Amino acid sequence: MKLQLRKYFWAFNLLTILVCAYFLAHAVTSWISGKLPHPRKRRGAYLGAVPAALAGPKIRDVNRIAARNIFCSTCKPEAPAVGTGAGTGSASNATASGEPVKSSLKLKLIATLVSDQDAKWSYAALKDPDEDKTRLYGIGAKLASTSATITDIDTRRVLLNNGGRREFIELDKGDDASRPRHLSSPVNRRTTYRPRRSSLFAGLANGVRKLGPGKWEIRRSALNKVLGNTTLLARSARIVPSVRNGKPNGFKLYAIRPGSIYSLIGMSNGDTIHAINGHAITTPDKALEVYTKVRNASHLTISFTRRGKTTTHDYTIR
Repeated sequence: MKLQLRKYFWAFNLLTILVCAYFLAHAVTSWISGKLPHPRKRRGAYLGAVPAALAGPKIRDVNRIAARNIFCSTCKPEAPAVGTGAGTGSASNATASGEPVKSSLKLKLIATLVSDQDAKWSYAALKDPDEDKTRLYGIGAKLASTSATITDIDTRRVLLNNGGRREFIELDKGDDASRPRHLSSPVNRRTTYRPRRSSLFAGLANGVRKLGPGKWEIRRSALNKVLGNTTLLARSARIVPSVRNGKPNGFKLYAIRPGSIYSLIGMSNGDTIHAINGHAITTPDKALEVYTKVRNASHLTISFTRRGKTTTHDYTIR
């Protein structure tokens, strides 16, 4: 028996080697497979297996569901009302579409002051023909004798919220309407007369005379023409609020038009006006207050900053 075991003992050693080699090969294979990158599974790979009959529609008509009665599945949706007035439909359409409509309020937009940096510095001057008064309003302000509030101020119009209805009041287009329209005929187009832009400030140059460095003489008639026409004053230059160290310190002038009152009295682009006759004009409210105080004054002193230097101009009103 022992002789037979010794004779075939090599077979036992071979079996042991094979078993060890198998487990070693399995371990090496597992280690290598763990190091190799595996491809990611694509999402939606099994969507094709879903039958087309079970796939629901991608877009559903919600209006059909909203039109039905949720407490009665067999009831048909109600037909739209036919007897509604045209005014109600237009108001609802204007509110739903979000497009403002022209306001029916008897207010006239005189001028706007739009601030690109801070909307709270934007103001609009509106005139009430019944009271013959011009008031200054900011965004969020409620218009006098009405329930409308200002929601936004643009360069040529003011947006309102009048009882949930979006409305607007725009600058008077009387100057544009007085100009002839473009005609289709080329002959009429050539013979069309167009007034020059300088006609807007016609007569102002004769009412202003320079006396010396920093001194001018202004006729009362020319000054009243400017102060009585705020639209003319607003078109003379672009007025932007000036803020320094987080605090308002006046108004800066840009885009001064040639022949305007600002150019005639010696103001330049970039000048920052701080005070008139010692009254600070740091805010639009104070500017309107100073405007009412100095309207009938016989002498004006304007304090302003030009290229970092503070200077003054004196004006004698005759």
